[in-house]
Amino acid sequence: MMFRLLPDVKMAWSDVWLGAVVTALLFTVGKFAIGLYLGHSSMASSYGVAGSFVVLLVWVYYSAQIVFFGAELTQVYANHYGSRIVPAENARPLTAEARAEQGRPRRYRRSPA
Repeated sequence: MMFRLLPDVKMAWSDVWLGAVVTALLFTVGKFAIGLYLGHSSMASSYGVAGSFVVLLVWVYYSAQIVFFGAELTQVYANHYGSRIVPAENARPLTAEARAEQGRPRRYRRSPA
């Protein structure tokens, strides 16, 4: 639902499902792996609170990477195989000058092959 409602675009629900399923599977795998690691390691008992804090930071980092990957997968799938992503009525375009001011690189267009 997050990949459908948060962006300022019009996107079909059918385009969102692949990214949502992949993201949910990666979260499940990550949750299982971190639980397995915590159950079989002595890092938390050896380092106390510092070890738990490191594990928490790793989980937050992993979760953020999963969300970014799922959003990018949804965007690529929708543009290549789905019903294209269209900006919403109230979306403001980002001009080349604004991109340069923000330090973002110029967008390259693919040449037709």
